[in-house]
This record gives sequence, C-alpha cells and structure tokens, in this order.
Amino acid sequence: MTIREKLGRWFRREVVTNNSGLHRLLVAFGFSLFVMGIMYLHLIVYPKEIQVGNILPYTIYAPLEFEYEDSQLLEEIRGNPVDRMHPEVRAQALVTYDQFVVDLWQLYSIQHPDLDSGEASDGSEDDPAGQLTDPLQNLDLDISQLARRYGITDPAVIEFLLSQERDTLNGHLTSARELLDTGMGEEITPTKLRQLTQGAGNLIYTDPQEIYNYFLQANILPYEQVPLSSQDRQLARKSVTKGSVIVAEGQMVSQEIKDQLDTIETHLHTQRQRTLAGIGLFLLIGLLIWQAYLSRHNLALYTDTSVLIQIAGLFIIFMLAGLVIGRLPFNYFYYGVTFAASAMAAVVVMVFDIHLSVYLGVVMAALLSMGLNFEGNLLLYTLCGSILPSVVLSPDCKRSTQVAFAFLLGGLNVMLALLVIAITVETQQWPVYPIAFLSGLFASIVAIGLLPLVELFNSQVTPTKLFELANQENELLKRLKHEAPGTWMHSQMVAELTEEACKVIGADSLLAKVGALYHDIGKIKRSGFFAENIIDLTKNPHEGLPAETSARIIKDHVTDGLALAEDAKLPGRLLPFIREHHGTYRIRYFYDKARKAHEQEPEKHAVPDEKKFHYDGPIPQSRESGILMLADVTEAVIRARGAREPEEVSAIIGEVIAQKIEEKQLIESQLTLGEVEQVREVFTSILSAQRHRRVSYPEYERTKVSFH
Repeated sequence: MTIREKLGRWFRREVVTNNSGLHRLLVAFGFSLFVMGIMYLHLIVYPKEIQVGNILPYTIYAPLEFEYEDSQLLEEIRGNPVDRMHPEVRAQALVTYDQFVVDLWQLYSIQHPDLDSGEASDGSEDDPAGQLTDPLQNLDLDISQLARRYGITDPAVIEFLLSQERDTLNGHLTSARELLDTGMGEEITPTKLRQLTQGAGNLIYTDPQEIYNYFLQANILPYEQVPLSSQDRQLARKSVTKGSVIVAEGQMVSQEIKDQLDTIETHLHTQRQRTLAGIGLFLLIGLLIWQAYLSRHNLALYTDTSVLIQIAGLFIIFMLAGLVIGRLPFNYFYYGVTFAASAMAAVVVMVFDIHLSVYLGVVMAALLSMGLNFEGNLLLYTLCGSILPSVVLSPDCKRSTQVAFAFLLGGLNVMLALLVIAITVETQQWPVYPIAFLSGLFASIVAIGLLPLVELFNSQVTPTKLFELANQENELLKRLKHEAPGTWMHSQMVAELTEEACKVIGADSLLAKVGALYHDIGKIKRSGFFAENIIDLTKNPHEGLPAETSARIIKDHVTDGLALAEDAKLPGRLLPFIREHHGTYRIRYFYDKARKAHEQEPEKHAVPDEKKFHYDGPIPQSRESGILMLADVTEAVIRARGAREPEEVSAIIGEVIAQKIEEKQLIESQLTLGEVEQVREVFTSILSAQRHRRVSYPEYERTKVSFH
C-alpha cells in the first residue's frame, strides 16, 4: 500500500478504533497551534498600528498614572514651522554677479584691444625670446570656461555680450545688476525660480538685461527647528490618572490621544500578551464544548477524522478573513467582521450539523472580538450574525431560503449596527450601514458558493450529494443493476420501505433511502450465489458446496460491499448501512444444513461452528440502520414465501420484527417500541398494496369483425 493510500485510509477512518482518540487529539492540537499562532502574529508580532484619524471599536483606559509630552503644545512653544528668507543668499547672488562682470570685462578687453585706454606693451619683459603669443587664439576657450563657471548654458550669450559697444554693454550690465538686486529682495521659492529662469537663454538675444536671470537663487529655505530647553519641554508635559479614559469606543484618535498611546506602548503590549493568554484559555473551553457535543450527539462527525480536519480548516480560514477585515485601514470596516462568523456558520449548517454551527459560530465571534478588542455591544453584533444561520438554514433548505437568508442577514446586521451606534458615543455615520448590510449579503454568497467545493472534499452527506448518489446513473448502482438485477430490484423495494418508515417516525429518510440502495452492493462480486439472482433453481450454485463455504460467501457480501464503497469513495455515513444491515444474526438456512449433515453423517461432518454462521456485525447503531434491517428481512421473507393476502403479509411482518427483537438486534438502534409499531404499520400498508392479487375479470368472446 502506498503512502498516499495509507493517508487516504487514515483520513477516511469512520469507526472508533484504538487509534481514533489519538487522531482526534492530533487534530485538536494542530488546530489550536494554528489558531494561537495566527493570534500571536496578530497581537504580538504585527499588532495593528493606531494612527491619527482612526475610529477605534473599543475603549482604552490608562493602566497607570503617567506623564506624556503633548506634541501639539510643544509645537506651539517652539513656534510655527514656516519657511523663511535668507538675506545671505541675496548677498551671495550679487557677489557672484559682480565677479562675473569683472571676468566679462577682462574678456572684452582681450577681444577689443584697440578700445583699451592703456598703452600696448612691447612684450620684451614678458617674452624674453621675443616671440609674442596672440591673446585672441584662446578667446573661444576662455568664453566657454566663463559660461560653465557661471552656469550659462549657451556660450553664444557671452559672445553676444562681447559684441556690444562698451557703453551699451556697460548700461546693460548696470541695469541687470539693479534688476538682480531688486529680484533677490523678493521671496523666491524653488518653483518660482524655475518659472523665472525658463527661456532665459532665448531672452538674452533680445534683451541683454535678462542676464540677471542666470544669477537668481531660491532664497526661501526650510525652517530649521531650534532645540528646546528642558524648561520648554516641561511646559508641554501633561499627566494622566490611572483608570481614566484615553480614547472611548467610536471616538476618533487625535494627536493628543496618539501621544498618550505612544507613551504607554509597553503597557499596551503587556495587555495584548494577557489577551493572547485569555484567547488560549477560551479556545480550550471551546474545544471541550465541541468534543462534549460531538461525542454525545453526533458520533458520525466525532469519529471521522477527515471531517474534523475539514471543519478545523474552515474555521481557520474564516477566522483569518475576519482578522484581515478588522485590520483594514478604513474607519468602520470592523462592522464587516461578522462576515467571517456568519459565512462559516452557514457552511457548517448546510454541510455538517445545525447545532455544531452554533457552538462554532459563538467561539468564532468571541475569538474575533477578543482579537480585535471589541466592546460588548460589538461582540453582541457579531454573535447574532453567527447564530442566525442555524435558525434560518438547514441541510436540505431550498435555494429560495438561501437567497432570503442573504437579505435577512444583511438586514439584521443593519439593525444591530443601528443599535450599537445608539448605545455608544459614536455619532450617526452612514457608511456603517452599507458595510453591515454587505457583510451579511456577501457572507451568504460566499457560503453558498463554497458548498460544491466543500461537498467535493467532504465525506459527510448533504441532500445535494445524496440526490446525486441516488441517481441510477451512478456507476456503482449501474453495476448493481446490470450484474445483479435481482438484488437491484430487492434494493429498490427495501429503499422504498425504509424511506417511508423513516418519514413516519421522523428519522433521516433521504439518508436511509440512499443507504438502502447501496446496502447490498457487495453482492456484485458473486451475484449468482444469492437467491434473488438465481433464475433457474435447478442449477443452485450452493449444491455440492459445504455449508460453511456457502455461509462464508453469503457473509462476504458485507466486507465486499465495504471494499466497493471504499473504492468508490462513498460518504462515511453510508457505510453503517452496509456494515450493520444484517447485524450479528445467524445465517439460519446454511446453519441448519450443516447441523443436519452432521446428524446424518457425524463421522464425515463435524459439529458446525456457530460463529462461522453469524454475521460479524455490529448490530444497528441508528434508527435508520435498524429500520433498514427490518425492511431487508421483511421484503426477502415475503417474496420467498409468496405471500399476497394482507393478513398473511401482516403476520409475516410481525413475525420478522418479533424475531429481531428477540435476537436483541435492535437494542442499540435507539428505536422505541412505539416507533417499531409505526414501522410495522408502514411495511404492512406498502407490501399489502404491492403484493395484492389482481381482480379476476371474466373472459369475453371476441366480437367478430364485420366488413361493410
């Protein structure tokens, strides 16, 4: 057997065995580990940060007397942080411009030596070799260097200035100096500077006075805070008494509140640790409640490890969804947290168990409320949303009921949100109501949408899955119909008897009907050895076989049926119908055959071992399984005896039921004597109608046909 097959068998374990308790313990431990790990990350590692402007769904009290520094008051003491002009920037711009003018005139004198007022030098002192260098050779290089030095992007600007008449250039430079002096006296931000200097290179060709744009600088610089003295800081300190309200439920967090919370962050961290410990204790209580309910009232769920894992997985997924919604950075989104508890409870109602959904929903709502610090009114809001699915929905509810539930849940959330706002300090906030309504609507949509996926991986039976299994096109039923037609007809009749009897006493009629359809599928393997499939009784395959061998073949249809069901992955709740429908009673026909053989030839045939002629059981453990046993034997005996009269049919049914009671086959089925009597009446009514004699009509002569 491969590892995958072993895991599959482990997950699909249906009955209580020596290891089932350990399996449940492992599931509970793993579930607790996941839940506490998620809560640890949520509360301790990555706690939700409180920001100014947040609306908190809970009240925070001062855990001790403390002092905090009021940042707003501190800013008032420091002064308003505004940008200011720096005069030194203006002076530096003028100095830079003046230096540019000096350097420009030097180049001008080189380019226009004839206009220089000084005498020309003969160069004998500076050039001993007598070879003078022409200063105009390096003029272009000097122009480029001057442009780069002062940030003038186009050297042609310098060339244009050098081409002016001396007086004209002097006037332009003087005017530019005055304009720069005036401009730098105004406030110039970096944005304004970009606007002023755009296109300066183009303007210089039409108005050289725009040269000053190249020397403008931003003179508005960021405010530099001056360190405050300890005396100033002491003025901004305030005290908070122990037990006073720092922030009330529904109140917006101000900067002053944020300062207080930052001061006591260490104590808030300690409080979160205590909350985590409380969540762990509450989760333990929840697990004990779930265990007590399942072990007493739903053993099928309790003993199915795979179902426990599926329920645990659903709980963890929806708990994560609820925490994520509660941590979203949007005010009033915590009214959507009920989505998680409602959706999970709805899925559990329609797939697993109605009462279990209540216990799971209550624990989910409480855990989310503790994890998100909800007040009592918000806890009530979340609890009501988790309980409503068990009130409205059921495993076999119609689609119309599911749709109605979606709007009912949304409306309930809106009314509860209105109640919460009415009893807290919150003012009327209209966004709350659409959030509350949509959380209920989407909870229903998600739950209904998840049903097919949950049913696909779930070993539990839902009405939808049962209807699919009852379809005659199901592969296993098709095999039974074609390979064992007599057994197929027998199963159909037994299914009808079982279904109607369960309806009368209030048992699960749909589950019982489907269980009856599959209870004899093991006969597929050796169909020819069973009476209902033997057409020619003169060719009985049991003739010539030892009675023990025949009994073993008959008994094996139970184990063969369980194997076929395992291979076909039938839901676990159908297996008891295969396993228990014969209980532990004796295969009387072959036992009597073996006993007679021993009496006739004791030396050849040993005393029959009675254990070999009894089914392995167990006896029926549910009302549905007990009714199936009665229907199975009753239909077979009445068909074998060929009973037709109502009195005879009623007598046989009474005889069969009395025999099963005498053999103590029904003592664990939870059937009462009153219910057994109701079952007998249903069987009598159905079988009498099905097997009654037809009315004998007189033969009439055929009328001769006349041709006209």
